[in-house]
Amino acid sequence: MNHFPERLKAARKMKGYSLQDLVNAMKEPVSKQALSKYEAGNMKPDSKVLRNLCNALGQPVDYFLRTSSIELGGIEFRKQSSLPEKEQTKIKYLTIEFLERYLELEEIMGIDNCLSNPIGNLKIKNEQDVERAAEKLREAWNWGYEPISNIVELLEEKGVKVFQLDAHDAFLGLSCKVNDQVSVIVMNNNEKISIVRKRFTILHELAHLLLDLSDATPLQKEHYCNVFAGAMLMPESIFKKAFGGFRKRIVWPEFILIKEEYGISIAAILYRAKILKLISMNYFKEMMMDYNRIGYQNGEPGQFLGSEQSKRFLQLVLRAYSEDLISSSKAAVLNGQKMFEFRDMLYLMDKK
Repeated sequence: MNHFPERLKAARKMKGYSLQDLVNAMKEPVSKQALSKYEAGNMKPDSKVLRNLCNALGQPVDYFLRTSSIELGGIEFRKQSSLPEKEQTKIKYLTIEFLERYLELEEIMGIDNCLSNPIGNLKIKNEQDVERAAEKLREAWNWGYEPISNIVELLEEKGVKVFQLDAHDAFLGLSCKVNDQVSVIVMNNNEKISIVRKRFTILHELAHLLLDLSDATPLQKEHYCNVFAGAMLMPESIFKKAFGGFRKRIVWPEFILIKEEYGISIAAILYRAKILKLISMNYFKEMMMDYNRIGYQNGEPGQFLGSEQSKRFLQLVLRAYSEDLISSSKAAVLNGQKMFEFRDMLYLMDKK
C-alpha cells in the first residue's frame, strides 16, 4: 500500500501550510496541481522532488516511507474557539507525529508503559467526590503532601505521554487516547503562558483522562476538572493549613507566598478557597474584582521556581543508542533531529 499521499498531507499540516504555502517553501517549486495529485495518490514525485519536499517540510525521507497506526480518540479543543482551525489541525498532526516516534521507541525497547487508573471506579457526582478522587490518586501514586516540583516528569513515570509544543497562545492544552489505550496530554510551552497556568492545565487534562464524568454535563465536567487540578496541587488539609481556616480578610502577599511554594496561581488559590468555603462568595467576588482592577489577569506577581519538563524520552533514545538497539541515524530520526544535530548534542553532553 502506498502511504506517501497521507504522509505528505500530514507533514504539510504539521507545518500549517496550504498547498500554495508549500509551493512557496520549496527551493525548486512544483505546481500546486502536482502537489494536489501527490496527496491524492494520482502521481508520485521523482527522487529530486522528494528531496525538495523533505527540505521544505523539515522531514527525513524515512518519514514519508513509514506507516502510521495512530488514531487519536476523544480529542477536543475545549473553550478554545479563538484557536484557528488551521492551528487545531497543526497541533493534531504534530501530536500524531510525536506519538509515532515515542511508541516506536518503546516498542524497540520492549517497553509497555500504559497508565493505570486507580480512581476510574469512582463515580463523580459532586465536588466532594472530586476531592476524594484527588486524595486517593495522590495516595495511590505516593505523591505525598509536599509541593510537586515537576508534574510532567511524574506523569511520564506513570505512563502518560506528555507532548510539549510551542503553539498559538489561544491554545492551553488537551488530552486524548491513542487507539483507546495510551493516555496523552498535550501542553503549550508558549513562554507567554505562565508555569503555574501550565501546571494547572496539565492536571485539568489529567482529570479528563482519569475521572468518571459520564453523568456530568459539559459545564460540570470543566468545573470538576478545575476542582481536581486545584486539589492535586494543594490537597484540602494542606490548603486549610496554609490558608489558615475561614478568612474574612486576606492580603495579596499571602497569596504570593502560597503561589511560590506550591506552584498554583493566585486566581486558582482564590477559586480553591471559595470551593472549600474558606471565604464567602461575596468576598470571593470582591477579591476577583480587585484582582482584575490591579491587572493581575495580565500577569501575577510571584514566581514558582519549579520546572515542567521530562527527560524520559531523550533518556530512552540515548539508552537504545548506547545499547546498539538503534543506529545514530535512527536515534536522530526518533529524537526529531538531523544527524549532525544529534551528534552535536552527544558531543556537548559529553563535555558537561
